[in-house]
Amino acid sequence: MKFGLLDSSSIALCSRDNMFKHLSLYDRLYAKGRILGHKRAKRNTRPNTSLLQIEGVATKEDAQFYLGKRVAYVYKGKKEIQGSNIRVIWG
Repeated sequence: MKFGLLDSSSIALCSRDNMFKHLSLYDRLYAKGRILGHKRAKRNTRPNTSLLQIEGVATKEDAQFYLGKRVAYVYKGKKEIQGSNIRVIWG
């Protein structure tokens, strides 16, 4: 299973003609991460707020960049639908 955050801000700033010109072979527009669980206290849980651990993010200052970004939960299904068995849930 994969889990990532998409960053479309770099694409939105480029013109349509040279949109992918600045991307090199190893640039990617997502960051891998994993779901840790819900935001919670000792007794109260908040199921509408998920806690994420993103690779390469260790401090609050690093995490400020990812606030407000979209999250995609990518997984593989058993059956092939429209030529692919990969599914995505956006949040």
